[in-house]
Amino acid sequence: MAKKTKKVTAKPKKKSSKAKSEDRSWMYLLIFGIVIVVVAFILVFYTSTRDGDGDKVGGDRDEHGCLIPAGYTWCEEKQKCLREWEEPCVESGERRSSFEIEARGTAEQYVKTMPEYKENNGRDLRLVNIVDVGCSGCWEVEVSFIADSDVEGVEYDLMTVFVRLENWVAKNSSIVKRSILMGK
Repeated sequence: MAKKTKKVTAKPKKKSSKAKSEDRSWMYLLIFGIVIVVVAFILVFYTSTRDGDGDKVGGDRDEHGCLIPAGYTWCEEKQKCLREWEEPCVESGERRSSFEIEARGTAEQYVKTMPEYKENNGRDLRLVNIVDVGCSGCWEVEVSFIADSDVEGVEYDLMTVFVRLENWVAKNSSIVKRSILMGK
C-alpha cells in the first residue's frame, strides 16, 4: 500500500505588531497630508475674503479707500471715511443737498425770465431761503436781486421773489419791492 502523504502547507508567519504598524504608516501619512491640504485651502480662502479692516462686507472701495458697500463715503472737510447718518460730514446748514441746488437753479432761471428782472437790469441774484415742502420736487424758494428804479430819488430796488416749485416746475410766485433811497 501506498503511503498517504499528507500535504503540508506552510502557514503564513504572523507579522509582528511592529511590522503591522510599519505597513499602516503610509496610510497615516496620507491622511495627515490630506488634512494639511484641506486646512491650507480653508485658511487661504478665509484670508482672501477678508479686507484689511477685518470687515467681511464687500470689497469695493473708492479712491480714498472708503468701503462703499458698508455705506462709507469720503468727507473732504474731515479728511476721513464716514457714514453720513452716523456722523455728518459738515454740520447742518453748511452744505446743500443736490435737490436743494437743483431747486435753487430752477427758481433762479424762473426769476431771470420775469419782466421785473429783465426790464430793470436785474443783477446780484441771491438765495435768501429754501424749504422742502415734502412732495417730490416741491420747494419754496426765496431769492432776491437788485433792479434799477425808475423813481426819482431811489437808487435801486431790492426785489424779493417767493417761488413755489411743484414737481420741479415754478407754479406761482410773488414779489416784494423795497426801494433803496439815495444817500444825501
